[in-house]
Amino acid sequence: MIASNDVNLVLSRSLVTPCCHHRYHMECVQQMALNSGLFHVKCPVCSDRKQFLSVCVRLGIYVPEQDAAWEDPGLDNFYNFSTMGNERNCWAAAAN
Repeated sequence: MIASNDVNLVLSRSLVTPCCHHRYHMECVQQMALNSGLFHVKCPVCSDRKQFLSVCVRLGIYVPEQDAAWEDPGLDNFYNFSTMGNERNCWAAAAN
């Protein structure tokens, strides 16, 4: 899940996508990158891969060279989208 609503505007803790100019918590983008892996990471809004990956790497987001977590057969419930896209479920917002 990537939270974008009411993001803390402190620049050191947020990322603005160069492709569509949305703002995200760095912690949420990091978690998304870890789950997506190098071959599937992309902007959650416009699906741009090249610019999004470039800004992630430039800002120190670790993007592992691995397949996406949802490709793991042990994650049967990975596609439960009922909690995705809801800021109330953003673990970075809860930590603040």
